[in-house]
Amino acid sequence: VYPTYFTAMASTAMDPELDAQLKALRDTMPIKDEYLREMKGILAQIGLEESYVKYLLAVAVGYEVGHLFPAAGTTGCAGLLAAMPNGTVVHGRNMDLEGFQVEVNGTTLYYPEVTVEVLHMRGGRPLFTSVQWPGGVGIHTAMRFDGGWSFEQNTRFHSARKALNHGLDHRSVGFMLSARKVMETTPDFETAVKKLQALNLMAPSYFIVAGAQPWEGVVITMDDGGGREPGTP
Repeated sequence: VYPTYFTAMASTAMDPELDAQLKALRDTMPIKDEYLREMKGILAQIGLEESYVKYLLAVAVGYEVGHLFPAAGTTGCAGLLAAMPNGTVVHGRNMDLEGFQVEVNGTTLYYPEVTVEVLHMRGGRPLFTSVQWPGGVGIHTAMRFDGGWSFEQNTRFHSARKALNHGLDHRSVGFMLSARKVMETTPDFETAVKKLQALNLMAPSYFIVAGAQPWEGVVITMDDGGGREPGTP
């Protein structure tokens, strides 16, 4: 799946200007070296050149700039945050799976066929679990075990061109790699919420977060650029 997907992306999705901007974004956006090594490791494993890193970066900021590519999805997922009478918080979501299609050995695969659940380990112990798609290194749906909190991102429709400019001009970040860093480094709900609210994002988003303690749950309305626009709830 991976080689076919990224080869197709390279041959059909790139105009010279966008290709150059993705290369510049790779150099501008603050990305942990660990995540870049992961991307390069994926490419080495599937036999693609290291120059394809920009396409894995494109996947990492697919929410922010995806509409600059052909056949980008136009739907958004939905989430549910509720509490039982005793304060136990219930967090659920759906995924509107659109915009992925790849031919492998004569079979057409869509998102449901390539969606996997990944268990992330640290020191031999489970740290968090996440739902992943081909090429994904960041997170959009995840749950941490130690301390206990869950995360999902939901769509706020935006200008992909503006989001790309935010990344290039203001060193703003895509949410997926940033959310993963918070998930890896933060065991408790309250600190995680503060870190998420402080992100300087390329594009607006909704973050839905739940904790393990009674009544711990929040919907965060995020604007781009790390600020807060008038009228944002």
